[in-house]
Amino acid sequence: MAIDVNLLPLKVPPEVRDKVGFETDTFLNDLLFSLFQLRQVSTSDGGTGPSEPGNTTNNSFSFNGAAEATKVIPTTETTNVTMVDYQFVNAKNSITVTFPQYPVENSFVIVRNGDGSKITLDGNGKNINGSSSGVLRRATTTIEFFYFIDDDEWFAR
Repeated sequence: MAIDVNLLPLKVPPEVRDKVGFETDTFLNDLLFSLFQLRQVSTSDGGTGPSEPGNTTNNSFSFNGAAEATKVIPTTETTNVTMVDYQFVNAKNSITVTFPQYPVENSFVIVRNGDGSKITLDGNGKNINGSSSGVLRRATTTIEFFYFIDDDEWFAR
């Protein structure tokens, strides 16, 4: 079964675009496109979704996975943040990314180190792969974490 992922139009500030060398404002959409191997989907009005990275005509993507529709919420954060279920955080500036305190069953979050600084992961009272915290140090490292309610713990994929 396909999952529709509705993405917000994302804008890259000019100073960031100059540092990372992106030519367009769709780098997170492109990243999600490749990360999830997204494919074109039909819309109710007979149109189609993006057929390639950067084409965000209706901001609707699809990938094979869980049985129900899930919205991924992509954000870029430069100050400490507490995530919500199904959030994609592009973390920068040595921030602490705190996982949701009360995740729903089968929840997931995605964290990306956007600049190579030390990004601290805080389980917010729950373990992350057996530890209460973790660190992402390498630029562009992207990890998807799944919440398992039976273990009350986040596991990296």
